[in-house]
Amino acid sequence: MSHSSIQKNISRLMALLLSILLLLPCIPAVRADGDSGSCGNNLSWSFSGNTLTITGSGAMEDYSTDRPAPWSHLRSSIYYLSLPEGLTRIGNLAFYECENIGAVTLPNSVTEIGEMAFCKNRAMTMLALNQGLQIIGRSAFERCEKLQDLRIPGTVTAIGKHAFYMCSSLTYVTVPVSVTSMGSGVFAYCDKLARVDIEAFIEELPFWTFYGCDNLRVVNFHGNSLNAAILKTEDGYGNSALQNTQQSQTASGNTVESAGATANSDGSIKFSETTTTKTENTTISKTDSASTNDTAEDITVNTDITATVVNPEGWNEVIDRIQSSQDEADEDTKIDVNVYAPNNSVIPDDVLKDLAGTNINLTINTTNGSKFKIDCAELDAKKIKSDFDLSYSISLLETVPDGIKSTEVYQLIFNSSYNVNIEVMIRLPYGCERRAASLYQPGKQDEYNFLQSVVVDADGYAHYYLASINKDVQYLIAMDVQGEQSAQAIVPENLYDEYRLVDHSTGKEYVITGRKSSWNMGLGKVMAILAVVMISAIVVIGFIMYFWNKQRLKAGYVPQWDDEEELAE
Repeated sequence: MSHSSIQKNISRLMALLLSILLLLPCIPAVRADGDSGSCGNNLSWSFSGNTLTITGSGAMEDYSTDRPAPWSHLRSSIYYLSLPEGLTRIGNLAFYECENIGAVTLPNSVTEIGEMAFCKNRAMTMLALNQGLQIIGRSAFERCEKLQDLRIPGTVTAIGKHAFYMCSSLTYVTVPVSVTSMGSGVFAYCDKLARVDIEAFIEELPFWTFYGCDNLRVVNFHGNSLNAAILKTEDGYGNSALQNTQQSQTASGNTVESAGATANSDGSIKFSETTTTKTENTTISKTDSASTNDTAEDITVNTDITATVVNPEGWNEVIDRIQSSQDEADEDTKIDVNVYAPNNSVIPDDVLKDLAGTNINLTINTTNGSKFKIDCAELDAKKIKSDFDLSYSISLLETVPDGIKSTEVYQLIFNSSYNVNIEVMIRLPYGCERRAASLYQPGKQDEYNFLQSVVVDADGYAHYYLASINKDVQYLIAMDVQGEQSAQAIVPENLYDEYRLVDHSTGKEYVITGRKSSWNMGLGKVMAILAVVMISAIVVIGFIMYFWNKQRLKAGYVPQWDDEEELAE
């Protein structure tokens, strides 16, 4: 290549580089760190370990389908949400389609939830709305299909259209007296909704409020019972035939006598006459400390209790409800108690002592979306020494420890220690469904001991059966470990049909993990110390016997053949 050709090529290369440098300012800025940024004038966000953390104060920005939230590309990986005290408003579409967030707790400073803020959060089972909240925006929680418990605080004044549309797992709702306006279809297609208490002083129930709520049985409006059969059907809206309706209905143990509802021209319903409703299938009560919902298989025995415990006093109400159900039930009746703890995950020790030895399955839904299930019949009150803190932290390890044949390992640390048989349902990140998750604990030196392997269920829960848990142990959860451990993984009940399992009892065995002595030493260390103590005791006793016999001989004692017989006698 000639000298002139080389010069031309260098000139072209320099021109190309110069052009790129000139174009760089025109390219939209991309952060070097794509997992953090701003989301309001005084708010910022960061993402780490499947947790989206918002920090700062003030109102969050509004987003839309054309301009989604800056963390939208991470929404399938967000499992936990941390919101700061000082946040005043949740922006429109802020957490839209974050389908793996299991639980949401709002700080006390939030006064408004924007439109579609949590729409299509399909994994959300628990929602803790704060005192001080005033506005719930349009479709704010639409299609949160697993939301089972809802407490609307007494500070809310407005509930937007379709706010809880198609929340198909809701069973009971109270609309507080503070509410002055509601949009249409707020609870439409909540098909498991059985009872609603409307305390709000609104003159008209909006169009399609309960349309498609097929199991709706009790609707109390300012203390008066309304005809639920009309409210949940299409004919109950905008149909002039409703005027002065008189109906009597008997269904599933319910007797309903209605004195009518009149339809307005805009399709809403205004209630002008009183109704009376009698039901023996559902018992629901609510106080400032707890709300409980009992459902029965027949009209005399309550076998299922769902409760939300707002503060420690709420546990007393749950205990009272359980005792009432026990008095009415047969001795062999198993009572399932499902408790939501939106404020903390601590179970008081006296509660567990009261339940010890009873025929109760207790499930606690924690603030991070995971669950803990205890068969109270196996509880020993003497072994319960302190409160149970069921919270924990889980994070992905950057480096897989030697000896574990996996490419994906999580570190699990509990905040409390306890020695009871407990089913721990750890919610793992997106993508772990139907994979084998093996639990390990530290062994000798840098080794890890295998504890148990389970198949992660369709909702992302790994069900471990543990006889003890130690807060000082850094457990590991390894995905798809090569070898027999994954092949022998325990299949959860909700996958039995999928795996075509008939014997539902196989594989469940509670494992002892990280057990410590009262001196906070490992079991192996305690056994070693005991062995040393025993050997030392034998040596000391041997020396004592030797010197004792020596002294006897010096004193003139002559051993006889019948000494052993005399000693035996």
